[in-house]
Amino acid sequence: MAKEKSEIRTINLSEELGIEAIFGKRIRNTFQRHIHATYLFGLVEKGTRDITCGGCTESVSEQESFVLQPAQVHTCTCSADHCYSILSIKPEFVEALAVQLFGIGHPPPFFPYVCCRDKLLSKQLQAIFTLIKKQGMSDHALASIQRYISTLLQHQPPIPHKTTQQDESVIDSTCEFLQKNHAQKLPLSSLAEHACLSPFHLQRLFTKRMGISPNDYLQAHRVAEARQRLRMNIPLSELALSLGFYDQSHFTRTFRKVMGVSPGSYRKTNSN
Repeated sequence: MAKEKSEIRTINLSEELGIEAIFGKRIRNTFQRHIHATYLFGLVEKGTRDITCGGCTESVSEQESFVLQPAQVHTCTCSADHCYSILSIKPEFVEALAVQLFGIGHPPPFFPYVCCRDKLLSKQLQAIFTLIKKQGMSDHALASIQRYISTLLQHQPPIPHKTTQQDESVIDSTCEFLQKNHAQKLPLSSLAEHACLSPFHLQRLFTKRMGISPNDYLQAHRVAEARQRLRMNIPLSELALSLGFYDQSHFTRTFRKVMGVSPGSYRKTNSN
């Protein structure tokens, strides 16, 4: 019997609201320290996912859900048969729901627990994914997503996310510079010159604030860009160079490290 291949399928549910669904099948991988720009509300459909953040590891088992917030540094290790469904949602959407519940001036939601073992909440999330698979985004699906997040906010009260004000503007500027110039070769010395800091000082400040190095941040952003462009009919070798990778091999290694599948496999699964 042929071994079933790993695959990741994404559905852009709403560009305006910043809501995307991600479905992974048989994703066996160890994802090194990384962050996301969005809230992730996930459900383990099969297998297990071990998530480590803040020095603690939580094992999320079959039919259990998990929550990760924007810029939360974490690693993931998945079992061989791991299958999952994830809602990726921009912070503005979740923050607006928090304002409705708790009032204006409430800090951005930061959920203190990664794994949610509440069976009713997991079933509620499962129902959303079933609905999305059948009909994509609809008024019913949007209302279900809003209801789920609102329930989660009340079930697991968010706490303020602690941030440091020290050199925040410098790091924000560096992140913006990396995003705008991701197609260029960006050694640490160039970033340091842009930030008017020594390379050592910038590396230390960036890693302290973001939890990952400038280079890791850059590679993750390149992969995010690649996910969008892989839907276009651009040769992988050309795409690799346009994104700032050294060559197609470098692109493939980095993409697989971040996503758990190769660019070619991702393109095949998500082609229209």
